[in-house]
Amino acid sequence: MKQSQLKHYAVFERLKQEFSHSSFKVGDRLPSERDFAERLSVNIATIRRAFRDLVLAGIVEKRIGSGTYLAQPLQASWQERTVNLLLGRQRITEFDKALERAFLAVTKELGRTGRVIYVDEESYPEVVRSCICFKQPTIVAYYGGNGELAECPELFVRLSSMSYNTGIPSVLCDDVDVINSQIAHLRSVGCRRIALLSVRETRELQKFQQAVWQGTMGKDYAPELSITAESPDCGPVEAAYEAVNKAWGETSFNGLICLTDELMFGALSALRRNGARVPEDVAVTSIGDTELARFSNPSVTGINPDAEAHIRSAVELLDHNHEHPQSLELMRLVKSRLIVRESTARNHNRQMMKGQKNAEKQ
Repeated sequence: MKQSQLKHYAVFERLKQEFSHSSFKVGDRLPSERDFAERLSVNIATIRRAFRDLVLAGIVEKRIGSGTYLAQPLQASWQERTVNLLLGRQRITEFDKALERAFLAVTKELGRTGRVIYVDEESYPEVVRSCICFKQPTIVAYYGGNGELAECPELFVRLSSMSYNTGIPSVLCDDVDVINSQIAHLRSVGCRRIALLSVRETRELQKFQQAVWQGTMGKDYAPELSITAESPDCGPVEAAYEAVNKAWGETSFNGLICLTDELMFGALSALRRNGARVPEDVAVTSIGDTELARFSNPSVTGINPDAEAHIRSAVELLDHNHEHPQSLELMRLVKSRLIVRESTARNHNRQMMKGQKNAEKQ
């Protein structure tokens, strides 16, 4: 470790001791960074870096034009500690937004302090280190590595991840049921050539979903029905549009399962461009049940993963593992629901759904 890093950590620990053994209470204004630099005989740049970690952890709050305040006691009980939700900063999905809304609602209902932190590849390790340093319960919905979490796995729960295989607790849907229920529904409306639209990545969960799809399709499976959206330089909507546009000219399918609502949105545009009618020519389902699915034209049948149940289960799992750090519970499953809408309502089913929508309007 570099000398500058050693100095920073030493000052960081000194500041923690100052806050722990002083008379500062939550809400009190703290001395300035310059005052602390003089008190600890270090340069102000080192103090600022240490304060940045305290702000990152939610221990200290900076108010523009007003100073720095103690936001949380260092000796807080487990129930008093801030619960963090880590989300990706670069591409925020519709389900990320649903998770954030659910997180703030559930933590408020449970009487806990919740804080959403947006991270990227560079900031993720630093944020995780801060969570470990201050022993803060943290829900991870960002697809960073598990290595940083392994130091204190009882402090973390990953969402929609198979990290339980590596000793990191996880909350996720029963993806066998998620895929099988969509295939069963599509078959019930007459689909046999059912394609799967995914993105090219190495996440274990997606590989598992693809394997379930292939196994359930059985004799109806064909390699060309696996459609991959390449998205290194563009978003998932554009990538899905290009992938489905290309696939429609090369193979035939009358059912399409999209692994996210963003992929579904791009797929609908590509099908429309090629003159394919949904659901008459292609019945479409998706995973997410976000606004993209509910307000698409036609509205899209899909899996509702229940964001609130994910968050509630994650908080419960964090509390359980805090009480039993020597015997961690590594996985909890959330029950999902298939919501049937216009994108799979063929023939008389479609007329019934239109009648239902008209009745709802009245």
